[in-house]
Amino acid sequence: MKKAKTSLIVFVIIIMVPMLLVGCKPEMNSDQSAKVWFNYIVKGDMTNLSKIGVTKEKANKLRQTQKVTYKNALKTGFESGNLKIEDKQTEQMYQAYIGGLDKVSVTTQIVSQTSKYSQVKLKSTYIMNTKADSQKTIAEATKQVKTLKLTNEKEYSTKVLKIFINALIKEYKNAKVSNVVKEKTYKFIITDKRWTPQDPIEFANDVVKTSLGQ
Repeated sequence: MKKAKTSLIVFVIIIMVPMLLVGCKPEMNSDQSAKVWFNYIVKGDMTNLSKIGVTKEKANKLRQTQKVTYKNALKTGFESGNLKIEDKQTEQMYQAYIGGLDKVSVTTQIVSQTSKYSQVKLKSTYIMNTKADSQKTIAEATKQVKTLKLTNEKEYSTKVLKIFINALIKEYKNAKVSNVVKEKTYKFIITDKRWTPQDPIEFANDVVKTSLGQ
């Protein structure tokens, strides 16, 4: 389940980065660019995307790819445990997931910079919602369903799954944001007259994991 949450984010980054030679001054500073990248990858915020070289058309397409990938990963995860999750349930879980991440905030600061490279420190809060991912939640759901004394195995599994999914959705909807921040410094380079992460995939994975408190 946790793997499903982070594996999808790799797909968000495929719009980056045409490796072209550049020399002009970027429209946006590296720290500002880092914040735009973070907010788009983690929260789907499309504000100022054009200033980092991403069109809204591409952003929408990638967001849809992210959504489909996340939902497919959920289905695969449940099916590996012989549980069938409905499309409506995957949609509810996805909406709860991105709703939880929308509560995260970030600040950025330039640590050092040259004409071609920049070290940018990101400090971000994270959502605290690991409870519903634990085996304890599954055990509680199983215990609750056992009281119904169901004899049909399929019906039993469906009930357990529904309780678990509802618990996970509730956790995301009620997710609290940390009072402390996690920080890490990333290297940005100028590509096509704009500041972009030197390693986009690593950056994307890191910021999502950090936002989930991992």
